[in-house]
Amino acid sequence: MLLGDETGQRVFDFNTSEVARALVGNLMIVFRGDLESLKARYSISFDSDGENWTLDLEPRSRALRRIIDKIRFTGRSRELNAMETHESNGDRTTRKFSEIEIGRSWEQEDLDGIFSLDPPDAAL
Repeated sequence: MLLGDETGQRVFDFNTSEVARALVGNLMIVFRGDLESLKARYSISFDSDGENWTLDLEPRSRALRRIIDKIRFTGRSRELNAMETHESNGDRTTRKFSEIEIGRSWEQEDLDGIFSLDPPDAAL
């Protein structure tokens, strides 16, 4: 995994970096909707005014907290609008989502492949 900003880039090896595995793995848990695993890894705060919502996640892992203070997801109704990462050094990274398809059905096999951290089969 490569992380970079105006000061340079840093490479994290998934085989040796707990932080790299945690960053990607934890996001996959969010996108899978695995609430129990999410609760085990984050302190969770959810707020909604009925239509708009905010989900704040604060890492429980000391290693991850050295890099990230919290991750904030915002949305409206069933739609995800943005994900903002608040880093421990004061930086923020915002990812905005558009053209969201809601109500789409997936087979479990497709979901397992899309949200897996395992590399795809080389034979494909």
